[in-house]
Order: sequence, then structure tokens, then C-alpha cells
Amino acid sequence: MYMNIRALNDNLEKTVNDRTQELLAANEKLKCLSTLDGLTGIPNRRGFEEIMGQEKELAPQNSTHLAVIMLDIDFFKEFNDLYGHLNGDDCIKKVAQALYAYAIENGAFAARYGGEEFVLILQGKNQEAVAAFAEQLRQRIEGLCIPHSLSEVSKYVTISLGVCWVTDKNDTSIKKVLDEADKALYQAKQKGRNRICTVGLYPKTPDS
Repeated sequence: MYMNIRALNDNLEKTVNDRTQELLAANEKLKCLSTLDGLTGIPNRRGFEEIMGQEKELAPQNSTHLAVIMLDIDFFKEFNDLYGHLNGDDCIKKVAQALYAYAIENGAFAARYGGEEFVLILQGKNQEAVAAFAEQLRQRIEGLCIPHSLSEVSKYVTISLGVCWVTDKNDTSIKKVLDEADKALYQAKQKGRNRICTVGLYPKTPDS
């Protein structure tokens, strides 16, 4: 009888452990799915916010630079109106895949922020390297040669980019970085689109 009870307890413990592992795996899968964009398959806004939070929580002694790029597709409403929403979705997917592939090549992170807007994080690059990275992104998207006959800046789909380059990420809030990148994006669009505008955030001095 004692052996039977012990065997039952062992089986029950194994069943509980197995079930726990299954639940942990299922939860991890759900978490992964919740941070991926359903249309493009790249990280979504939630995924971006998680990664951005990790970047900003690095030790204060680590003074590695951080840059955030916000960008969107130029004249996308006109694209949708002319070519239809299915082609609009296909355009977003192609742009997303190109952005994500280039980000991976360069050790960066890319996500769909919402609609036709995307965001990227670059770690440890100086201002000149960030500018070169952003320009390559701009050229790559126009180089996809996605026709856009209603665009006022090109016969192909283009993007406008706002860059916020931070010299001391430990002294700057995530919201501040995003706000500044968004303002830079707005400036790029105001200046004619299919271009890059950059703003820098620098450490506070004792007198500031």
C-alpha cells in the first residue's frame, strides 16, 4: 500500500511539473505573439517599448550613445486611396521587411509603431554613423521601387525620418527621446518629405 501511495505521489508530482512547464511555454509563446505585429511579423509598439525600457535601464556608468529613429511612409493616404487598402497593406509589409532586415544587419532594432509609422533603436553609434544609417534606410526604401504616382517627391514610395541622438541615455526619459524624434519627423515632413531631420539631446551641465 505504501509503495502504491508513493508511486501515485511521484506520478502526481511529475504531472504537475510537466503541466507547469507546458503553461510556462504557452505563456512565453503568448508573450512573444503579443509583441509582434500581425500584419508585418516584425515587433510591434509593445515590443519596441519593452526593448527601449531595457536600453534605458543600462548601468549609469555605461555612456554608450543611443539613437531613436521615427519614420513614416510619405503620402500614404494618397497611396491607399489610389491603389486600395490591400496594396497599402502590401506596401507596409515590404517597407517593414526592408527596414527590419537592414536593422538586423547593423545590430539595430526595428518595430512597427502604428499605421505606416515605424521606429528604430541604435546603440553605440556616433552622430555621423547614425546619420549614415538613416540615409541608407531612406535610400533602401525608395530603392524598393514601389510605384506611387500621387507622391509629390518621387515616382516611388519614400519615407521621412526623424532622428533623436542621445549622448547620455541615463539622464533622459524614454518619453523625451520619443517626443524629440517625433518632432524631428514632423520637421522632415514640413521641409518636403523624403528626407531626414536630426535633433541631439545632451547631458545636463551643472549650470543648466
